[in-house]
Amino acid sequence: MGTLNAQLIFSEDFSTGVGQTPPAGWSSIDLAGNGGVWDFSNPGFKTLNAPITDPAAILDSDFNGSIGGEDATLESPAFDASVITGNIYLAFDHYFQGGFGAAYEVEVFDGTVWNSVLSGTTSTANPFAENIDITAAAGGSAVAQVRFHWTGDYAWYWIVDNVKVFTLPVSP
Repeated sequence: MGTLNAQLIFSEDFSTGVGQTPPAGWSSIDLAGNGGVWDFSNPGFKTLNAPITDPAAILDSDFNGSIGGEDATLESPAFDASVITGNIYLAFDHYFQGGFGAAYEVEVFDGTVWNSVLSGTTSTANPFAENIDITAAAGGSAVAQVRFHWTGDYAWYWIVDNVKVFTLPVSP
């Protein structure tokens, strides 16, 4: 009988993010163009419950106030899903405080389009751990990516931390 070992593709706890500057390789993109971006300094001093720790990625719509609608993504570095055997998983901790029209979506880039793997509009537990099989969503792309997509306007917040993409090999 063979031994199964997980392979870590990448891991990010956002400890090197500063203010609105994400860690190296990550991108915070303001799709609405009005300043509603991800922050890594917890500007509104939201409570972070373990295993989420400071700093974490936060889109704090309350702190931003009414700026005409936020549409922002936090995108991971690209990874090569074409060389991976076995299933690819995305794991992360988050807390989404829902209401007032806010929505979150987790998407995976397959080299052509962003594929939704999780979305919601209602509050999660604080915190809530996710573990999602993203094999099909990555589509074997050599430039696969993960992103966290927020939409809202003065509508609470979303905290994300401890992001991991890993694979479990196929059983022999």
